[in-house]
Amino acid sequence: MTAFNNKSRDNHPKSAVSVILKSVIALSIVFSSCISTVHASQLQYSSSTMNELSDTLSSMPQQTLYGVSNEGWIYYFNNPGGYMNDTRDIRKIKYDGSEDSDGNNDELINFSTPGSKVGYEFYHVQSKDTLLKKIRDENADILRIIDGWVFYITWDKKQILRGKLDGSEKNIIVSASSNIHFESLTVYKDYLYFTKPNDDGGSSLYRSRLDGKGLTLLSNEYLFPIQLKRNNLLVDQLYYYDYNKGSEDAISIVNDVIYFVSEHGITRMNTDGKNQKLLTKEKYGRMYLDGDSIYYSTWWQLPNEKGTYAANGPIYRVKLTGGTPQKLTQGYSSIIAVDQGWIYAEEGSFTEPGTLIRFKPANPSKREVVIPYKKETYYLLNQVIGDWFVYSEYKNDIEVQRKVKFDGSMSTVLK
Repeated sequence: MTAFNNKSRDNHPKSAVSVILKSVIALSIVFSSCISTVHASQLQYSSSTMNELSDTLSSMPQQTLYGVSNEGWIYYFNNPGGYMNDTRDIRKIKYDGSEDSDGNNDELINFSTPGSKVGYEFYHVQSKDTLLKKIRDENADILRIIDGWVFYITWDKKQILRGKLDGSEKNIIVSASSNIHFESLTVYKDYLYFTKPNDDGGSSLYRSRLDGKGLTLLSNEYLFPIQLKRNNLLVDQLYYYDYNKGSEDAISIVNDVIYFVSEHGITRMNTDGKNQKLLTKEKYGRMYLDGDSIYYSTWWQLPNEKGTYAANGPIYRVKLTGGTPQKLTQGYSSIIAVDQGWIYAEEGSFTEPGTLIRFKPANPSKREVVIPYKKETYYLLNQVIGDWFVYSEYKNDIEVQRKVKFDGSMSTVLK
């Protein structure tokens, strides 16, 4: 059985706490006088360069990673113990691991989603960007930087604000925001989406225009989002997952449709709250959206254990438009990820070490082994960088750090 050191929604089908593969962290740094987001998918990297970049990143301790520039520099903390304070020492190396040099003078500014324990995005800040310099000195967190606007939270006044980079304009979007799930904040087109807790343990989903006007309740039955395939809106970017930590996902919106889990099951509705439709009533475990379908493990009674239930049951697929769900696996099969047409799942049991396999939904009986079963050995997935699984392997209380390609090749022991 795979051991996961994280909170899980699997303990109860209506629980809205974290699940593995929670958030996609795009490591990016922008270097220009005009701030704009640059992800690895937008960088002019060749395929071989991207492979070298992911190889280098996957071999670095995750707690040291700082960001990746559009020029191919990887920034990292030389003293990871100081990465949350001003004692940090920042260094940089090229995508291929060469040219280790000082990075302290590159004037990076922290951009992180509140609640996130891992992964940060950083921007290069010119001196004229008055608002960012001010925010850096205040008790505030930057949420997004979009088209010259900064979305941020002030913790003393508990407000969500939007301001121009040059400080010339600022407006309050949400006041008295102490009960907002900050990690849910999502900017989509001309609207801000976010959730607030209900008294019954669920949440309500709201949206407002970016100027704070037009606040609208979309649903009072929102529980949590559906994990997008890595990041369905930024295909082919450089990914950075963390299995052990992470914050809640943002709202899952694809082509003007919101996909989420409600009190009744997997649900879809338009971004204006109209045309709400229940896709499946089955009790669910982990779930991921990829292409035209949602893939999920089911809540089932464990064989030969009467009254004991878990969310590692057979995996199903349901179309985004609805219809009869398709059963893809039998028995214990905990879904781990969905990527580029492949379903990644653990097969095994609660009493034996598991095997990480992958298959395509068109032929689910044809399986490929990614991490094989080893007697008296179990593994702990740590992160995914590029097309590498990075994990810890344990036997007789001895830990070995390893990484392996998505196709199961190039299994490597990390130093």
